Amino acid sequence: MAAYMPNNSKFTMAEQDKEVLMTCRANIIENLEVDSVADQLLADKVLSRKMYEDIQAKGRELDKGRTLLDILEKRGPEAFGSFIKALQKDHAFLVDMILETKDGIQTNTVKQGDDTYESAKECISEDIGSLDVLKKSKPTNQVTNENDSTTAESIAISVIKADCKMQNDSSVELKKGDLVVVEEKLSEDALVVDTKTGKKGLIPLSHIIAFGDPKDEPWFYNGKKMSSKEASIMLNRRDHIGCFIVYVSNNPESKSKYNLSVRTDIGVTHYRIFEKTQGLTLGNNKHFTCVKEFVDYYSQSRGGLNRTRLRRPFSLSFPELPAPKWILNSEALKINGDFLGCWRFGSVYSGSYNDTAVAIKAFERQATSENRLDDFMEHVRLMADITVMNDENIIKLIGVCREQKPFYVITELVANESIRERLVNGPTVLKFGYELASALTKLEDMKFVLHRDVALRNCLLSFSGNLKLAGFSRARKVATDQYCSDECGTGDSEIPVRWTAPEVFQSIVNEGGILFTSKNDVWAFGVTLWEMYSKGSLPYDGLSNVEVSERQLEFGTKETPLAKPDKCPENVYAIMTLCWRPHKIRPCMREICGKLKNLMKKSNRPPVPKKPNMPKNSLLGQGVETTL
Repeated sequence: MAAYMPNNSKFTMAEQDKEVLMTCRANIIENLEVDSVADQLLADKVLSRKMYEDIQAKGRELDKGRTLLDILEKRGPEAFGSFIKALQKDHAFLVDMILETKDGIQTNTVKQGDDTYESAKECISEDIGSLDVLKKSKPTNQVTNENDSTTAESIAISVIKADCKMQNDSSVELKKGDLVVVEEKLSEDALVVDTKTGKKGLIPLSHIIAFGDPKDEPWFYNGKKMSSKEASIMLNRRDHIGCFIVYVSNNPESKSKYNLSVRTDIGVTHYRIFEKTQGLTLGNNKHFTCVKEFVDYYSQSRGGLNRTRLRRPFSLSFPELPAPKWILNSEALKINGDFLGCWRFGSVYSGSYNDTAVAIKAFERQATSENRLDDFMEHVRLMADITVMNDENIIKLIGVCREQKPFYVITELVANESIRERLVNGPTVLKFGYELASALTKLEDMKFVLHRDVALRNCLLSFSGNLKLAGFSRARKVATDQYCSDECGTGDSEIPVRWTAPEVFQSIVNEGGILFTSKNDVWAFGVTLWEMYSKGSLPYDGLSNVEVSERQLEFGTKETPLAKPDKCPENVYAIMTLCWRPHKIRPCMREICGKLKNLMKKSNRPPVPKKPNMPKNSLLGQGVETTL
């Protein structure tokens, strides 16, 4: 890139324009059709012929987009305007997003002495719900108005806020989160139709909220409209990466439906949420039916956000807890003191809960305590969801104790014997491989749970001799089969190098964060199966982690990563190599599980008896009647 970096300010894009493109970079790269834009920039002489050819030489569309943006930053102050012009024809939605982002950045700097700073300073509170009206600012309209879709009477679909029964038919039980169609609103009740049963009845009006209405959500500022300046001041009070707030802009010229502001490691980033025909969007190709769906998606994966996913709402001083049934009484918990090992958040001990033997995982606070606490509670909520499946090959959560510090996660206790000690008998190893595949298939079926740390060290042995998959501290629940990690030092981007697929290493080079999918777990399963048939040998033994990652980047899936272990059946090794196919043609876990199940059936069949030796002139088996 040195050829595009002349040391002269007249060749450099304005710093504000650079910041705009950096903020929008992921969305631009993801949605840009590079060839048409590059053609226009070449015609406008923003790109030289050599630059144009360098862009075209990149194989993938994403790589072309990255190269184009890197070059544009060094092409002078007019390059930004030329780029916007080139986008107008086929990328109007990107133009809207970029210009809205630029408008937000222009109003983002707040200095002491500024009227907005002084007025906002007076009303900042640890609890956003207690924010008062800004004393020195002009009065603004309430968020709710007859044109605001969040309170419009025309919305017929509503969401149940609390469990209740229909007043005229107590057999119809409505649960929190259920959808109903509102036919009529009375003074205190609503006549609704249950979307599941089709039954009609009255329920309290206070028990429903219009579908998509965010006013009761902890992340929504349900008070006055406000500016990005005020959002910045509030979020800068929290030294907490991923802290966020959704609000309605007080700018009458704003084209956005809502604004989103997020605290990152380098300041506060602002986004505009637009309402398009397809739904709510940041201006990329992802659309959502309501703002809650939007928040849920970007809470699970960073996607096109800058540096961090959404973590904890500004109004919450403590992360969301699991359901009450998972909160345990600490007085019934006893730690025996036997140290079992370590996990991502601290140490693991044996103990008992209500006189039942359990494993006790301690949460030990560190410097990044708030983000670690978020990840810890997210782990507990995910394990609660997984435990509900009651799968015999996945470690089960019993609950969490948070009445005292440190907090503890309580799980079932498994046998103290290492699974490595059982890796000597062929049929037993195949059984373990199938049980691990079955567990990962269940996670895949949850649409999607990405384990992100599949390895033999996380395969435990139950007292009944079955494999138990553990090690869920890095697991993530995502709405789509894709998770983009944070890139701001939260520990979210750490990876188990020897079990990691080549495309993950490639995403480290090409993206701000790291991209994970369920197909990465399939690759890791292949490596773990190799460990089983290698009697617990270290994958790529003799190579350092750096050498392994360089090898993956250089060779990828062009060659088989690990040789066939001694005494490993050819049909089992064939399944391993399926797991190491290129990402796009790598089978899903269900397919791999099915192949192992078929091998299990064959290995359990009784041996086929040999045919008796027949006399040369025998007619047996030739369709001729004989008398014996």
